[in-house]
Amino acid sequence: MSEDSLERTVLANPKLFTSWEEEADEHPVCWWELFVDLVLALSCSVLSDTLNDDLNGANFGAFILLFTLFLSGVNEYGAFNSRFMDLSLQHSATLLLFLLGTAGMAANSYNFEYVQAFCLAVAIQRGALLLMEVSVYWKIPVTRNMLRQGIVFFALDVACGIVGYFTNHNIAIAMLATIAINGICTRFVVAITKIACFGQDMKKNFIPVHVDHSNERKGCVVMVILGESVVSSVLNYHVRRKTVIVKDEYLGALALTMLLLFCLGLIYYGVNPPRELHALKRGRVPALTFLLVHYCLFWSLLLIGVGIKQIMDVVFNEKDHIPFDHTILIFCAMSATLFSNLVLRLTHFAGRGSEGESYMHRMISLIWWCTFFLQCLFPAGCAVATAIWYPHGMPPFLVLGLLAGNVTTQVVLESCIIEYLMKTGYVPYHKRKTGTDEEHRGLIQDNE
Repeated sequence: MSEDSLERTVLANPKLFTSWEEEADEHPVCWWELFVDLVLALSCSVLSDTLNDDLNGANFGAFILLFTLFLSGVNEYGAFNSRFMDLSLQHSATLLLFLLGTAGMAANSYNFEYVQAFCLAVAIQRGALLLMEVSVYWKIPVTRNMLRQGIVFFALDVACGIVGYFTNHNIAIAMLATIAINGICTRFVVAITKIACFGQDMKKNFIPVHVDHSNERKGCVVMVILGESVVSSVLNYHVRRKTVIVKDEYLGALALTMLLLFCLGLIYYGVNPPRELHALKRGRVPALTFLLVHYCLFWSLLLIGVGIKQIMDVVFNEKDHIPFDHTILIFCAMSATLFSNLVLRLTHFAGRGSEGESYMHRMISLIWWCTFFLQCLFPAGCAVATAIWYPHGMPPFLVLGLLAGNVTTQVVLESCIIEYLMKTGYVPYHKRKTGTDEEHRGLIQDNE
């Protein structure tokens, strides 16, 4: 029997994981969050298939709106788990309701065809989140100033979902758009307003998230979206080889896809700093920027998955080129992904002091940032080249080669720069800050 089951009660008895006064203990991602990630993977597959079948303005809007609703729900549940712990049977029943709503959203996420059923699923999911926060609000008075806002927003979401379910198709879409705007824009506007109003009273009006847990949750979602593209490609290969002979070109495209997605994962995790340098601990504006930019990153990664599915279809059907619109889509999505990673790095490291760095190390760091910026522009340049020289679309292996080559070059270049910096006595900022310069340099000399 696990420790959690020994602590389970019937009624809610939530506890705070974090506080402003002391550093939080280790807080790993729970099992049910991983279960939610599996449902998210299913929704990613359905949404990307829909856009791959017919890339037009209406489908693109549906893709962004529905995926935003998935992301906001998953992020809200992750934020709750990052702050609070509730092992009661009451919370488990509420969690079951949340999972039911999330699964219903995945089952009805094929474009706007089942939009009213999707509204009902959203209402169920947001209703579960509402019950979770009401329970904490009632039991832990110190959380009330912060949770009051969330309770109002979730109640509005539930109302919009119910209205969308019982009305016509167009009103249902409008209700979903309202919930999406409420889930991202309105919440962040209110948060920024609170920051401006409260100033030094932040500790009385906000509960901090657990940095490691929040960081791990974001990483899990990134891996889910990247993994969905690989799984779809492999399943596609497995299904088609039963009816026809799949040529070696398909395996070559699959290998380049794996290289591309693997390097994107390395770039993302290369952004993650030590806890003491994380944007969530740095300040209010960097923390809000960190959370908002992740939405852009998730959107662009899934759009890359849409482009990869189109590439695999083109290779399998032995066509000469990818359609122009899909070619532009995957290049722009890759550029947005790399720019999102660049902004994430800026939220962690921009403005950090360079005291104690030699002139050579400062120049190398500058070169590092400049090359990263130029590599962010490279896919956008490829999109422009496509519009000029490939009006009917690029060959699939040329697209994969350009994208995989760009990110592989970035990974190798960054690794070489870091290797050189470490061997020439460079001391990372957080070690320099804590006065371990001599120990660090001694360790480097011993290794040499």
